[in-house]
Amino acid sequence: MKNKILQFGSGVFLRGFWGWMVNELNKNENFDASITMVKLTPRGDLSQFKETSGLYSLSTKGLLNGEVIDTNEEIDIYQRFIHPYPEWVEFLLTAEEEDLQIVVSNSTEAGIVYKQCLFPNECPETYPAKLCAWLYKRFVHFDQSSDKAPLILPMELIESNGDKLQEIIIKHANDWGLDHNFITWVQKDCDFRNTLVDRIVTKGDKNDACVEPYHLFAIEGEEAEEILPLKKAGVNVFWTKNLPAFRETKVRMLNGGHTSMIYAAILSGETIVADALEKLEIDQFLRSILLDEVLPTLEAKGGDKQELTDYAEAVIERFKNPFLNHEMINIALNSASKLLVRILPSFNDSTKLNKKYPEKLSKAIAAFFWFYRGSVEGDTFKGESEGLTYEFADDAKAMSAIAKCDTSSAANFAKAILACSAWKGAFNKHPDFEATLTKILEEFEEKGLKASLFPNT
Repeated sequence: MKNKILQFGSGVFLRGFWGWMVNELNKNENFDASITMVKLTPRGDLSQFKETSGLYSLSTKGLLNGEVIDTNEEIDIYQRFIHPYPEWVEFLLTAEEEDLQIVVSNSTEAGIVYKQCLFPNECPETYPAKLCAWLYKRFVHFDQSSDKAPLILPMELIESNGDKLQEIIIKHANDWGLDHNFITWVQKDCDFRNTLVDRIVTKGDKNDACVEPYHLFAIEGEEAEEILPLKKAGVNVFWTKNLPAFRETKVRMLNGGHTSMIYAAILSGETIVADALEKLEIDQFLRSILLDEVLPTLEAKGGDKQELTDYAEAVIERFKNPFLNHEMINIALNSASKLLVRILPSFNDSTKLNKKYPEKLSKAIAAFFWFYRGSVEGDTFKGESEGLTYEFADDAKAMSAIAKCDTSSAANFAKAILACSAWKGAFNKHPDFEATLTKILEEFEEKGLKASLFPNT
């Protein structure tokens, strides 16, 4: 195999997501590529990978198109392991390799940062500084050749990850007084892409990984299948000119789906996500939110209805994964801020689109508020509903503000909770939602949570 890929990061996500993709390329497209793994932090070493010569087992467990998937395979695409702190020179020498075409990374959300430093004679602290030094070495060695400028795919879960990485590298180049032609090469020839990655990956024994069948890799810009034929290899990749739409879809459907359903489900006596969705009424509640209320708002922004439908169905299927013991109370941790990001944008857009409040999202918001009735003890929120007691952690300031809301009647609670400072005035644009919320809360009191939320049960 040819060493075509330089990977910054040794975490399990890259093995379960990217390592698996490269293995699929080798199997299905004769890609003939190996990966050089570069450690990002000074602590620890890479001996665990060297001991197995990079070989690891990947287990795929979950549902795919309604069928249970439970498979194992051995993956052998990591061929070299470099710890740049003691092996700085060896690390830089990889920049001289003819076949190297692609750079990937997963340095966590905090990894793409600028930290001023001198031109490195030894390994610098941050990932962008490491990459800048490596790119400069390659630029010099290959005499500024545009053909040797790599495709760079950061997989950190931050917006505009490729743009931000490029900006920091240019800043380092200016700090270090590097050749202006190098900066032009970084800007014009190096192909930095913004990306979005999506797959649940958990750690197995030693270097092994366990993944769900679902995966998505969205890459902004024109297709680069001649360099990286992911689509041809059968990988669920989208080369797109509208990455923000993918991000918005994920946040509103995947994250928003979780947040919309769990409070209604918990208050109905459920504890595990997959188990809850075995109940027809909860499954239908979530489907109605995603397909009838969220999807049209995304379609109105130019999204493809069939693609959005497929994604929504995939989200529901992922939630039903029988191999994931996903406790809903854990998802409820630190949720005060999630209402603003995951649910309200869809609620706002649906209201504007249909000139009325969306029924299921309104009930989801009401269940969210009802869940937050209770008291604060230290850093813990304690709630109670219909004999069910629960506690969880959240932002102290938000918890304190919510706990002060008047719960003496549905009307008083609706008025107080909508005006609560935790929502940063988000409901001010919907002054008449108070009446709608009051009616839902009164139904909670009169009929009980389950009968009100799921009237057909």
